Amino acid sequence: MKVFINFFKGFRNTGKLTRMIILLLVINLAFSLILAVPMYHSLKDSFGNSLVGERMAKDFDYLWWEEYKDDAQGLEKTFTPSIIGKGAILNNLEGLIQLRVFDLPPVILIFGLLYIILHTFLAGGILSLFRKGDTKFALKDFFQGAGSFFFRFFLLMLFSWVFFLIIGQVVKGSFDSILSGMRETAFSEVSPFYWGLVFSAVVFLRFFFLKKFLDIGSIKIKFY
Repeated sequence: MKVFINFFKGFRNTGKLTRMIILLLVINLAFSLILAVPMYHSLKDSFGNSLVGERMAKDFDYLWWEEYKDDAQGLEKTFTPSIIGKGAILNNLEGLIQLRVFDLPPVILIFGLLYIILHTFLAGGILSLFRKGDTKFALKDFFQGAGSFFFRFFLLMLFSWVFFLIIGQVVKGSFDSILSGMRETAFSEVSPFYWGLVFSAVVFLRFFFLKKFLDIGSIKIKFY
C-alpha cells in the first residue's frame, strides 16, 4: 500500500514541475527533429507530384519502397514497412532483445549515443530538483545539478553498458544455440517459435531489472 502512496506522491510532485516537463519535451523534440527533418525532405523528394504520397497515407506502397530502398543511404535505410504504426514498437523491441543496435547506420548510432549522453546529463538536473523537494523550477539550479553529477552518472552508464553486452552476448548466445538445435530436430516451426518467445521474454526481463537496478543506483548517488 505504501508503494502506491509514494507513487501518487511522486506523480503529484512531478505534475507541479510543469516548466521542467516542458523543457524536457522541447529538448527531446529538438533532438528528434535533427533526424526527422532530413528524413521528411528525402521522402518528399521521392514522392514528388505522384500519387505515392496519397497511397502511403492510406497504406504502404511496396512498389515505391522497393525502388526507394535501392537508392537509400544512411538514415534512409531505416525506413521500412516495419516502422509503420504499431510495428515500430515491436521492431525496436526486437532490435533491443536481438542486440541489432550495431547493425544500424552510423548516423543513427552516433545520434543514439549523443541522446544517451544527453539523457544522462539531464537526469542529474531532474533528480536534483526532487532532492531539494522544491517545486519551483529554475534553469540555473537545474543545469547546475545536471553538471554536478554528470561524471558519476556517466561512469554508471558505462558500467551498465558492460552488463547489457554481457547479458546480450552470453545469455542470448546460449538461447540462440538452443533454438538452432530445436529447429534442426523439430517437425514444425511452432515449437521453436514459442520457445523463442519465452527466451526473448527472459532476456527482456533481465534487461528490465538491470535497468531498474541502475536507476536505483543513480538515485542513491544523488540522494546519499
